[in-house]
Amino acid sequence: MDPFPLAHVFKFLAILESFALIFFSLLPASLVPATGLAPPAWPIEHFLAYFAYGILLSGAFIAKSKMTLLTALIIGAGMGLLTETIQLFVPTRFFDISDWLADLAGVAGGAASVPGVLGGGRRKAQGALPVRSQRKVRSQAGAHVGGGAHLGSAPR
Repeated sequence: MDPFPLAHVFKFLAILESFALIFFSLLPASLVPATGLAPPAWPIEHFLAYFAYGILLSGAFIAKSKMTLLTALIIGAGMGLLTETIQLFVPTRFFDISDWLADLAGVAGGAASVPGVLGGGRRKAQGALPVRSQRKVRSQAGAHVGGGAHLGSAPR
């Protein structure tokens, strides 16, 4: 059984957001939908889009990698660089390093906000021991009760 069954959902959503990020990067500036944020809204828009992307990437990789945060940062940085590079070929759009830095900050914030990413993995996020360790703790606790005798047995 998959230790994190929602990982497939997070992967699917991360792929969808990847396509959305590329799609909106291909649009000329006049066709990019307005968000309603006060100008200058671009750093907030970039940060929020990539914050969500960081959450999805972390959720997709948390069960597979001990370096979930680094994995999310590398993929997010690559996607930000790709979308900024694509804009070199789109009329009225341009490559902007400050956009890319806002992307990186968003991915880092989103990835770090997923429980367990900074704490070293999924087990710490759940606060549970592996099943084998739980059995060991239970058996050790039972061995100390009544000198190792079972609780339901009568003394001889």
